[in-house]
Amino acid sequence: MIWNKKTRRLGIRTGLTAMIVAVASAAWVHAGDEPSTAGGATEKGIATVEDLAWIAGDWHGEIFGGPIQEMWSSPMGGSMTGLSRMGADAKKTVYESLLIEATDGVPTMYLRHFGPKLKAREGGDAMAYSLVSHKSKSAVFKTQDTKLGFQEISYQREGDVLTVKLIGQRQGKPMTVTSTMKLANGR
Repeated sequence: MIWNKKTRRLGIRTGLTAMIVAVASAAWVHAGDEPSTAGGATEKGIATVEDLAWIAGDWHGEIFGGPIQEMWSSPMGGSMTGLSRMGADAKKTVYESLLIEATDGVPTMYLRHFGPKLKAREGGDAMAYSLVSHKSKSAVFKTQDTKLGFQEISYQREGDVLTVKLIGQRQGKPMTVTSTMKLANGR
């Protein structure tokens, strides 16, 4: 091939285009990857959503003096979903929609409450609690929103028992509500 100005420019453009495509492809392939540390935790967080798989199940117990059922899905696609219902009286039952997904590399629990006929009990965005502590089968989520009644939600599993603690303040006084739930049907 005879090299002249035109073919040299074409060669440079082709080379630059190939380099740009290669760099963009590498960035795209790794866009969802986060550097890992021991135990599957990311550099940004202390755990991944998948590390919380031990919460999954159909849990039954008591809270606020009445029954509670809390059902969590296994992790899928970087998230876990949950549903909860509290109360035996259909007219007073509270339903809760739950989601755990990574926000800025940190598993975050989002929740929203509903009354009968799925009437929303809160306006605005869902309540958000970020994971601040994680061990084998325990996790602590906290919020910075001081307007919420509970600033901390902790989960701890021992065998087929899940203990959930809600920690906060009511009328300026510390308050802790504990619910001990058992796994239904050993699943």
